[in-house]
Amino acid sequence: MKADILIKGGRVIDPSSGTDTIADVALYDGLVAAVGRLEGVFAKETVDADGMVVAPGFIDLHCHLREPGPADETIESGTLAAAAGGFTAVCAMPNTTPPVDSPAMVEFIRLKAASEANVRVLPIGTITKGRQGLELAELALMAEKGAVAFSDDGSPVADGEMMRRALEYSKIVRRPIIEHCEDMSLTNGGEANEGPVTTWLGLNPIPRASEECMVARNLVLAIRTRGRLHLAHLSTELSISLFNWAKGYGADITAEVAPHHLALTEALLAGYETYAKVNPPLRGEEDRAAVALAAKNGLIDAIATDHAPWSDEKKKKEFKSAPNGISGLETAVAMSWTALVNGLGMAPSDFVARFTTGPARVLGFAPPSLSEGSAADITIIDPKTVRAVEPMDFASRGKNSPAGGMQLSGWPRATIISGRAAMLDGVVRRWRV
Repeated sequence: MKADILIKGGRVIDPSSGTDTIADVALYDGLVAAVGRLEGVFAKETVDADGMVVAPGFIDLHCHLREPGPADETIESGTLAAAAGGFTAVCAMPNTTPPVDSPAMVEFIRLKAASEANVRVLPIGTITKGRQGLELAELALMAEKGAVAFSDDGSPVADGEMMRRALEYSKIVRRPIIEHCEDMSLTNGGEANEGPVTTWLGLNPIPRASEECMVARNLVLAIRTRGRLHLAHLSTELSISLFNWAKGYGADITAEVAPHHLALTEALLAGYETYAKVNPPLRGEEDRAAVALAAKNGLIDAIATDHAPWSDEKKKKEFKSAPNGISGLETAVAMSWTALVNGLGMAPSDFVARFTTGPARVLGFAPPSLSEGSAADITIIDPKTVRAVEPMDFASRGKNSPAGGMQLSGWPRATIISGRAAMLDGVVRRWRV
């Protein structure tokens, strides 16, 4: 038997089929050729996966590739970071300059990705024109051009009627509405989570209610319209409880959490650390623990990076002037593994599901699989190796991570797309999807 890549002796975890076993995986001509105890395989390249987790390719539902726009990131550099971080596909948020609010802009992202991307790029279009919240964008036409979802991320849809109409349209275009839940009148220029840390540092507080009130409104609208709603980066215990409540009404809803909300707290803001300034803000330990537990127990569908790269020129300013965001593609898997599998005893099979079948369910895709004949998109994780985060080594242009020096395990060992290694042993191989 011939193979392009033979993955030997890994723990093969495929949530789509319930597989969790030690096996070899042979890849040939862009597909999974065989899975099992394989002998007599003549492979161009062999990967020793002993002690590793071999999983379907990870999908990131929420990242900012910044293109078109300023040079803080590009589709090329952002997808190099994705490959380094173990992701075979990423959903590109539309809050660019100009925003992705038309069929032509969706087509631009697709063509740019076809020529420059190192992993699969799935475009997200805006909900409203210009992300202004005043008029619905051309959702159906953007869907025809390849938009997989719609979001005004970074600019919540303030008008309830506008959101209601968007949710009605979601049923027609069969795409989720991804909402950044924030009541800007409550945020009111806030800079960090309301609590002892903001008081101590003298920062303008952001009440947790600014997220929770908008979560509640959007969930009620989803219940009433039966539209397809996905809640982005939930970060408080009450938001999680509200989401659980709405599921009891049979609403067509899903939710994600970000690795930094699973693992980090507002304590990192000490010294006015702008690398830890993010929206939603890092919360206290009570909220962090609630978010992590919801991710572990399956209430939350997916873990999504909310990768938001910035140049040091923009990020290293006085706290008030620094933009929100963490460069997270390259630490997301290890940070989440350390918090959930090591910290809470989460089953590795459930962990894999939050990056594979969960995101696929959100997008309405067939679940990624390692069954014979499936696309050879694979993520391999090393659960044992512990190493420190080194932001200056990131492939991303954004080095803005508050996790620098943090010791993590569960690092991606390989990222394989269409049967070709986009990353192996920490070395990213430039190629085109």
